[in-house]
Amino acid sequence: MLPPSDVAYRIDATDRIVTVSDGWVSFAEANGGERVLPPRILGTSLWSSIADSATREVYRVMLGRVRKGVGAVRFQFRCDSPDVRRLLEMQVTVSGGDEVAFQTHLVQSQPRTEVGALHSDTTRSEAILTICGWCMQVPVNGEWLEIEEAITALGLFAGSATPQLSHGMCPACYSTMMATLDDPALSAGGQVTVGALP
Repeated sequence: MLPPSDVAYRIDATDRIVTVSDGWVSFAEANGGERVLPPRILGTSLWSSIADSATREVYRVMLGRVRKGVGAVRFQFRCDSPDVRRLLEMQVTVSGGDEVAFQTHLVQSQPRTEVGALHSDTTRSEAILTICGWCMQVPVNGEWLEIEEAITALGLFAGSATPQLSHGMCPACYSTMMATLDDPALSAGGQVTVGALP
């Protein structure tokens, strides 16, 4: 589960992470995220944490929009753990000058049978499996499926090790987010969900 306090961080005018909340630290510690604790993350570029080109484009447009003073951006997305599906809401706002604040809170969660492929300490093969970091779905033969369905369809546990997970952005989430960012009323309303719970 998410900690009681929101998970939040702030970037400066050069897009470097300058603060993280206590909720960020608690969440990282509870989820094997030692690599994103303050000593390792503060002062680093936001962009060093976003490898996927579609996600980078969404963040570039989002930052441009909030820095121009058009208003806040609010949307809901998935952030699952091995045994819980979670729907979160993120709000992105200007925080003085060109600094930008990102604040995330839990909207809804539902327990599920544990998915070993989502454990950070799972033994991994050399194979790479893409998972959308916004809706948590996996591509299978041109269709994006919930990870449980994808595991069955791809026979992931037929071998000895689970593929490495590479977080990207599916076409549906990309299109939804870009359309949202084009509409100030929609992006400020918080009603857009790119990763609804099943």
